[in-house]
Amino acid sequence: MVIRFFYRAAYFAVLLSALVGCAPSASSVIWKTEGVDWVYPEPPAQPRIRFLKQISGLKDLRDKDDAGQRWLKWLGGEETVPLPMVSPYGVAADGKGRIWVSDPGSGLVHVIDLARKRIDYLSVINGRKLLSPVGAVYNSRLKRLYISDTGLREVLMFDADNRYLGSLKPKTGFGRPAGMAIDAAGNLYVADALAGIVDVFSAAGEYRKSLGSRIAADGKFNRPSNLALDAQGRIYVVDSLRFRVEILGLADEPPMLIGGLGDVAGSFARPRGIALDSAGHIYVSDAAFDNIQVFNRRGDLLLVLGR
Repeated sequence: MVIRFFYRAAYFAVLLSALVGCAPSASSVIWKTEGVDWVYPEPPAQPRIRFLKQISGLKDLRDKDDAGQRWLKWLGGEETVPLPMVSPYGVAADGKGRIWVSDPGSGLVHVIDLARKRIDYLSVINGRKLLSPVGAVYNSRLKRLYISDTGLREVLMFDADNRYLGSLKPKTGFGRPAGMAIDAAGNLYVADALAGIVDVFSAAGEYRKSLGSRIAADGKFNRPSNLALDAQGRIYVVDSLRFRVEILGLADEPPMLIGGLGDVAGSFARPRGIALDSAGHIYVSDAAFDNIQVFNRRGDLLLVLGR
């Protein structure tokens, strides 16, 4: 079970979760950094999470002994000139070695190919330059990539070969499209940070509905930044300026809250990213605490990574 987290720094890290005793699969071997064995929590506690690799550019993908070949390829025009990550935010993966990293600081989407050990870039789409790409999510069934751009106020669609397919937005337009998630039917959920809602589109790209807070008096979130979905259809929304995660439950379930403003474990100061694993654990990154907190669905704190 691999969980990929993305930090607001010029790299991203990959962690292997062992919370439910899952063993690494053969596909995880490409991630392991030789000679590095960082685990959380540290001994003598039982390890639950293992660090695999961080990637900031081509140097992290290639062996040291092929530096000369890379230089010759660059001179011959066959090599992509690497561009630095400035403020990477969103990450999506196809499960086959390709990763897309949205970077609003550079106005680029970094396309990382682990198998080919190369990085390409998305920057100009259909004659328009990306302004502030933030969210990234990949639909493995449809082989479709979605990138939200807060500057263009659109969600851009691409096929598996990074060819532009069109854009999505509700009839009234987006305020500031941010994090995204896809359910089992292929429906796309987009957090609109400025409008305080989550917009839902069908797999065919048709606007379906908008969702708001079921707890706040005005029915809206306060700067929803990211979201995640579980296999049963619950929606986990990072309500950033209320410093919590609101869980929109199923029809017979009341909404739930995780966290709240504070400076102790289990609370948040600047919650940003969220992810779920197959066992239902909830991972929330905090840009102020520089950590990731792991909860169960009842809101109990299980583990803190970083400090």
